Amino acid sequence: MSIITEKVSFLDFVSAENFKWALNNFNNFIRIYNEIERSPDVIITDEDPALIAAVETVFLSSDHQICSWHKSVNFKKHFASILISPKNAINDNENAREQEKQKK
Repeated sequence: MSIITEKVSFLDFVSAENFKWALNNFNNFIRIYNEIERSPDVIITDEDPALIAAVETVFLSSDHQICSWHKSVNFKKHFASILISPKNAINDNENAREQEKQKK
């Protein structure tokens, strides 16, 4: 069993066609290097739509997963404004009670 942790390609621009070219070359490399005639069992990428489309085209039998680090970063980026710490939640609750008292 072999594990190849990464593949780096420098592309002129991000497109599904460029990613397909890079992934086909990667696929050829691992088949020659590992002397196997099958695709990797798992491919892990970021959430780039063009890359996802290329992976699904080139590695038909591989399980495609999104990197958990990228998921975490994107979750924090998109939901940071609504995430609050427990301390802030307590303060917000106390402020709301004070405002209710002042209304009465």
